[in-house]
Amino acid sequence: MSNVHTAHCCIIHGCKYGKEKDCTVVLGFEKQEYLCEDCMEEGIQKVKDIEKVLSGKIKTCPHCRHVLEEEPTSVNKGEAENE
Repeated sequence: MSNVHTAHCCIIHGCKYGKEKDCTVVLGFEKQEYLCEDCMEEGIQKVKDIEKVLSGKIKTCPHCRHVLEEEPTSVNKGEAENE
């Protein structure tokens, strides 16, 4: 169900209302519905990509968090190994 936290807060960048201890998105009880401004500035293009960033499937710069590369698919991994 949509609410102010799912519409504006971010699991990566935190609660946009300063309520980190109560934010349902930050606590992981609800998924965010949209990218926050910080995500967009860092090059994250879709909400579903947030899970990939958190799991390490999409690499980000450790200093500025900008998206660096997406983990290669299994087909690409095989091609890279054969080169």
